[in-house]
Amino acid sequence: MDLWLVHTWSDTTPADETLSVLEWAVASGRARYVGVSNYSGWQAAHAATLMSASRVPLVANEVEYSPMNRIPEDEQVAAGRAHGLPQDLQGRKRRVLTRRPLPEPSLPNRPRKCH
Repeated sequence: MDLWLVHTWSDTTPADETLSVLEWAVASGRARYVGVSNYSGWQAAHAATLMSASRVPLVANEVEYSPMNRIPEDEQVAAGRAHGLPQDLQGRKRRVLTRRPLPEPSLPNRPRKCH
């Protein structure tokens, strides 16, 4: 697998336990890269800090981002910059992946189906 993402922060499972699975996935060859999804800015920064000790960097943060939801510009990206996350240990750039770039009801002037 090229990229393994952990979806959604858990308040009941310790972050180091969740992230140790990502370390295992890379070490065992099951994943080339790892990242997170649906994490807030501070959660992604905390996860990246924990992973930096293992030398397996988080290379992606998948967030909902669209013209209607630009919160990641202020929250996730800013938190990443504040915690030094734009680059990993090898100098590669981390990426913010977007999902739902155009939510279904957000296009008011889209063509209507002809009956």
